[in-house]
Amino acid sequence: MNLPAGRDICMKIRQLIWAAGCFAGTSLSVLAQSGWEVIPTGPSTAFIQHDGSVDSELEASAVEPIGNGNLVLIVHDKASELRVFDRSTGRAVGSRLASSDFPAGLQLGPKWEGLAQDSDGHYYVVGSHSGKEDSERAQRDFLLRFELMGDCSQEQPWAIKPGSVRRWHIAKSLLENLEAEQLPADRVGLRKVEGLAIREVQDGAGNATARYLAIGLREPDDLVRVFEVDITQTPEPGATLDLHRALAFSAGKSVDGLENQQLTSLERINTGPRPGYLVLTASEDKANVFHGNRLWFIADQTLAQSAGTGPLTPELIWTFEDKQKAEGIALLPATTADQVSAIVVYDNDAKKTTTPSRYQQLTIRYPAAAR
Repeated sequence: MNLPAGRDICMKIRQLIWAAGCFAGTSLSVLAQSGWEVIPTGPSTAFIQHDGSVDSELEASAVEPIGNGNLVLIVHDKASELRVFDRSTGRAVGSRLASSDFPAGLQLGPKWEGLAQDSDGHYYVVGSHSGKEDSERAQRDFLLRFELMGDCSQEQPWAIKPGSVRRWHIAKSLLENLEAEQLPADRVGLRKVEGLAIREVQDGAGNATARYLAIGLREPDDLVRVFEVDITQTPEPGATLDLHRALAFSAGKSVDGLENQQLTSLERINTGPRPGYLVLTASEDKANVFHGNRLWFIADQTLAQSAGTGPLTPELIWTFEDKQKAEGIALLPATTADQVSAIVVYDNDAKKTTTPSRYQQLTIRYPAAAR
């Protein structure tokens, strides 16, 4: 038997202990059901500035591919402007993307925490909607849809298309949904958005016949909660959206049993043999020490059976990386019938920990029965 050395032995022991149920936050059937295979295509890589130095300011909280996926769009949760990076090198590309229709001059906001893209090329970005009081939440309650223009050339650099930005409102509906669960007021006050995805129903030609906007909450963290709203008919600018709960589950504790696993990102597999939600969770303590990440899958079939009525049992795909905090996941265009390609970004709270944000590329293979 070949045994891993050093730190890998410790990690393997911890994973075996967890699998035995010592720290399990979900049933052991999750592991038995899984059968997924995650293959990192390389180690995590730091983001690089134009001058070749490591970007120690960026706190990458979400990611989406641009075009064929050679470039990626990144949101920094401490700034309104969006950034573009080369996926192969991690180097910044062009200028930061801004728009007069994006929030500006806010002391605390917008704290971008989620990014998504639909099959028609629209992008969506959402603020955390968090704060100790309503005046703070108002600086972070942005939900925007926008388009990009350009081709990355010197003549036509990437930019946010003028007139494409549309703002919607979800703060009222989020509050009403949590109050309807009869949660204590202090738990409702913790509400924080950290997930954004687009669920689509597509016809045989790949055209979307129905489209839903999905919002994931990091807190309250007694459950992972995801809400949806039908946007098949595009809401008017300034519309207040009416969310309903799409799914909920307990993500349990970190591998070491010390911290709650909290939702940090949402993504959708809308096509292929098993459409469903990918949910990324992470754990950290009050001192910004990280305690590991997990990737989960909830099939549309499971959602249909639960009908959003109660907590469901997800499939655990991957437990990984206890020294970094995963905050964003997105699918890349290189996807086949057997597997999907993805990219994960690690926020790492760079300002507090001095550990720069990084990214990692993955191949995620479906369970054998679905191939």
